[in-house]
Amino acid sequence: MSRTSPLIGIAVLVLSMAAPLGAGAQVTPPATPDAAPQATPEAEANAAPEVAPETALRVIGAFRSNDCMLNADQEELFAADMDVTPEDYTVILADLIDRGFATGDAALPGAVALTPEFCGPQHADPAEVMVTVMRWNGCSMTGQEAPQLLLPMGFFPPDVANLVAQLRDEDRLIIEPTLLTLTDEACAAPAQ
Repeated sequence: MSRTSPLIGIAVLVLSMAAPLGAGAQVTPPATPDAAPQATPEAEANAAPEVAPETALRVIGAFRSNDCMLNADQEELFAADMDVTPEDYTVILADLIDRGFATGDAALPGAVALTPEFCGPQHADPAEVMVTVMRWNGCSMTGQEAPQLLLPMGFFPPDVANLVAQLRDEDRLIIEPTLLTLTDEACAAPAQ
């Protein structure tokens, strides 16, 4: 197969990012091919609450707007703007820490900071930021997901096309016509 097909995939991805986000646009998690086992009523009762992606993005945005960390006073000050319950806030921070996108202790006020790679392009290598975002999204990204995932990080279509080409050339990205997938090595979380 020629290299033309992957380049068409890049074009589809970049063009899809140019479309404006409509009202009510949401980030939807990618479908997983393996069905999860059915949860028992006890497990569901003890499970962490489901947090809407928009809520998580508001919290992450507040962190990014404040040099990627919020002290206890800032958390209290920005709570209304983030429109998040204290329980959801703790769940979001714990998830960010578990995924390696933040450090600290979610149970302590003001004790969490985003990692430079997840904070945004102004704080880290843009290729590492894109890899981190894709890890957060299950190590893949469709053209439809690209605007919701990359525009908040400050990436625009020309940036994405260059980063896709760079990651492909570094053998960290598999390009299909409407899907970008990290290689197994790139998908693995970095050592802490």
